[in-house]
Amino acid sequence: MRIYIDTSALLAILNPNDRVHPSARQLWESLLETEATIICSNYVLVETLALVQRRMGLEAVQKLVSDIVPVLQVEWVDETEHWAGAQLLLSLRRQRVSEDAEAILHAIEQDCEQINPVVYAE
Repeated sequence: MRIYIDTSALLAILNPNDRVHPSARQLWESLLETEATIICSNYVLVETLALVQRRMGLEAVQKLVSDIVPVLQVEWVDETEHWAGAQLLLSLRRQRVSEDAEAILHAIEQDCEQINPVVYAE
């Protein structure tokens, strides 16, 4: 099984004060047990690192880097994918679609395999 994980899910997994932490943590543990391929983009990783540092401090960043990042399959968005995502954003004609979301949509369009998103609202 291939799972795409977004920043909000990673934050919920790390932050015990997050309202969905218990369910996020339980889902994370079950994904690890099933040996699912857990995917995120480099955009999500950078965004998550910055938010964890700002909201939870360097100790939480260390936990993210040592415990979670090694499990992730990071899909690196290259220049072509970046601009394809930007074009997709323009074609959607929406005001509030984040750049990592546009990259996700583009990656999903390009990927023939099933990808299950894991996204938690903040």
